[in-house]
Order: sequence, then C-alpha cells, then structure tokens
Amino acid sequence: MKNTILINLENQNLHGNVLDVGFCNYGITYSLFKNGNDEISVDYLEGKNEKEKIEDDFYDSCIVFFALSNIWLKYNRKKVLFDLVKHLKREGVIYIWDLDKPYGRIFNKRLKVVLPGREIKIIKLKELNMLKDTSFESTKKVIEKYFEIIDYTCSDNIYCIKGKKIAYK
Repeated sequence: MKNTILINLENQNLHGNVLDVGFCNYGITYSLFKNGNDEISVDYLEGKNEKEKIEDDFYDSCIVFFALSNIWLKYNRKKVLFDLVKHLKREGVIYIWDLDKPYGRIFNKRLKVVLPGREIKIIKLKELNMLKDTSFESTKKVIEKYFEIIDYTCSDNIYCIKGKKIAYK
C-alpha cells in the first residue's frame, strides 16, 4: 500500500467556533470537532461566493484541509490566507494540511485519515499539474506574513502547519 499515506488525527481536538475552508467537504473538521463537544459550531466556506456570509473576528480556529492545492495561482492562495486572517479572533489558530508538491512533480495517492473514535476516512488526492507549486516552503513564505508558525510537520509529500494569528496594532 505504498500509494496510501496515513494521517493520524485521532488525538486532534478543536474547540470554539471553527471555520472549515475547502472545495470538498470530507467531513474531517466535523469529526474532529464533535469529539467531546456537545455544542457544535462549524461553518463551511466552499467558495469565494460564500465569504460574505462569514463573520470577521469570530472564529477560534480555521481548518484548511487540502484546499490550497486546489487553487491554481499563488496570488489567489495568498489572497485566501489574507482573507482568513480577518475571520479569526485575535488569538485565532489556523491548521493547514496540504500537498508538499513543488514544480515539476505530480501527486496521485490515497490518504487514510484516522479520526477520533478510530473512525477512518479514505480520500483520493490527485494533482497532475507539473506547473503548480503547492510546496510547504511556498506556503510557509505566505503564511508567515499573517501567522506565527507554532508547529509543522512534513512527511510523505504532505505537510501540516499550525499557526497563530499575528496581532496587528
């Protein structure tokens, strides 16, 4: 099963108001949030037409689960991250999982995501555009303008970044 990558989110917990940003609703954020929470407040943002519905300075955390790699231009990825800053509270946290795929490479694998309660989701990810750079380094350069990187991992061509909103005066 070398074409399958394991992502273990079994011990990941989310609290407060959560904004789930993506093009495909994999149900990951809901599964992480419902673990130990009686009152669930997850809002989904699946396209630029929905961003007017999203409140500013409202969310405690934001999840970007394999969404940035779906955005063609680097400029547009920067704009999305800039917009997300406005929606997070002063101490807000962003979690980004995505493909570590530089120019000249492709990605075609399955993800096996282990969620709380040992729930398992299988997700197929395919990025065959060799002209697109969705690498960790590329994302890191953009995110550091808006977030302090608290933690990150990079393995098997997948990266995860946890960042805290930088408070501006």
